[in-house]
Amino acid sequence: MREYSEEIVEAIKENVDIVEFIGDYVELHKKGREYFGKCPFHDERTGSFSVTPRNQTYFCFGCQKGGDIITFCQDFLDMSYDKTIEYLGGVAGITPEKTRISPAVRFIRKTAKKKKNKQVAEKHKILDPRIMRNFQKREITKWVQEGIPQKVMDFYEVRYDQRSKRIVYPVYDHAGNLINIKGRTIYDNYKDLDIPKYINYEPVGDLDYFQGFYAKKSALLDSKEIIIFESLKSVMKADSYGYMNSVSAETSHITIFQARILIKMHCDVVLAFDSDVPLFKIKNNDVIKQLCQFTNVFVVTDTKGLLGKREEKNSPVDKGKDVWDELYETRIKL
Repeated sequence: MREYSEEIVEAIKENVDIVEFIGDYVELHKKGREYFGKCPFHDERTGSFSVTPRNQTYFCFGCQKGGDIITFCQDFLDMSYDKTIEYLGGVAGITPEKTRISPAVRFIRKTAKKKKNKQVAEKHKILDPRIMRNFQKREITKWVQEGIPQKVMDFYEVRYDQRSKRIVYPVYDHAGNLINIKGRTIYDNYKDLDIPKYINYEPVGDLDYFQGFYAKKSALLDSKEIIIFESLKSVMKADSYGYMNSVSAETSHITIFQARILIKMHCDVVLAFDSDVPLFKIKNNDVIKQLCQFTNVFVVTDTKGLLGKREEKNSPVDKGKDVWDELYETRIKL
């Protein structure tokens, strides 16, 4: 089969300035490293359409359309792929010619391209809810002693895995599908035992959800603010303090897929990561920078050493309600 080689396509993309090209159709304004304007694919009042020069890509946080200069021509100018290459080749001053490509090489290149410019999250495996029957429903004494009421744990369906000696809980996507089981060891000296603190019983995939979101979806959607912790355990502690508008990112940053969810919620965002995550790292995160363009983003940061040393990696809720209250009240706006 004859088609345009990857080298020709890449040469065309490299020689056509995506900002200049799209700028002929969309009024763009520079904000930091990105350019923003009103999306050409749907009606909107505020500009949620972004163009990123360093990646030569565009993305709309409103309608979720994204891609490179080739997909822009195909979608906006309604061109076929071949017509797009011919047209952009003319703009770039390159005469594209088709060559013979084997099916194996074509598949490898197509897969690599998807990974390089990933805009859509991979689908998660949906688990049978009956899998939770494999774990014991009993009082989790260890966490009760740490200040988490059993009724709060019951709300999140916390169980115990006798075989692996782990506290486990289900992970749901935002539609309520069971997509994973997460387990936390009961051993405090897990490092000495050379075992992981947390494990996922199924492949994680892309983090296009917030842990705990489905359990209190209505309250979160009605809230004007959402607090984001690293772990569900921190969410449970916050619940016990009376802060019912929190979820877990399952990591110490925000993914592009999670950012899209937050933008659609139209609420303030409070990042409450563990004490080992420095403020400069949060400020310099590209996804968080983009998020700040669309909503108010605050960070809970410990300037007084209330959480102990950084290497202790304490969550902002680990030292009790009074400490959390103070940290929350002194949160800073990015």
